Amino acid sequence: MDYIKRKIGIKKGSTIKIDIHCHTSRYSGCSIQTPEDAVETAIRRGLDGIVITEHEILWRKEELENLKQKYPGFLILNGMEYSAASYDMLIYGLSQDFSIIDFPEVDKKIDTNFFGKIHNAPEVEKVFDYCEKFGCAFILPHPFRFNPEMKLSDKTLRRFHGIEVDSSNFHDKDRNLAMKLAQKYKIPAVTASDSHSTKTIGLWYIEIPEVKNMKDFVRIIKQGKWKVKGEE
Repeated sequence: MDYIKRKIGIKKGSTIKIDIHCHTSRYSGCSIQTPEDAVETAIRRGLDGIVITEHEILWRKEELENLKQKYPGFLILNGMEYSAASYDMLIYGLSQDFSIIDFPEVDKKIDTNFFGKIHNAPEVEKVFDYCEKFGCAFILPHPFRFNPEMKLSDKTLRRFHGIEVDSSNFHDKDRNLAMKLAQKYKIPAVTASDSHSTKTIGLWYIEIPEVKNMKDFVRIIKQGKWKVKGEE
């Protein structure tokens, strides 16, 4: 297709639109979009980049580079959605040689029939303790999807750099609760697709200053320098 063949250019100093919560069929059993499907659909919808966040899996450097080579000029980064004991977490900035079994208190077994859910997962606080030493950034996705009331302490909530307030997996009530939570703690709101198919990828995104790699992206997330979809 013409929109795939052209090289995408981003002017220096400009902002980019990026979907920071996406799943593919390569490692997320709940997703039905291939990595190529995800990228090509995001390009068609006017995005400049995506962050692939598989469940419990971080892509290896070599395979991520292979995907990038297919789409020069389009930003493709790699984070992870981790299911801690009580809440999911979007984690950005882990080393590409990271393995899920590196986390403390993990049973070393992954049930691939249940979205990669790990056994005996550590609490959110312990995941923070482990990952913060690597300089990671953290987003709290769909905070009320499984819990009608927020169970995390104020101290723990304030360790997140952003709170997801809208995605393909939100209901109106969840959106309202998530936005109120973000406003209460003055934590920046995030809109991301949480896509598992081409029906939704790229329909939610944030707009950030131009970045070239995960290190730059983590810095921007920690600084809270973004606009959500539809924000002037």
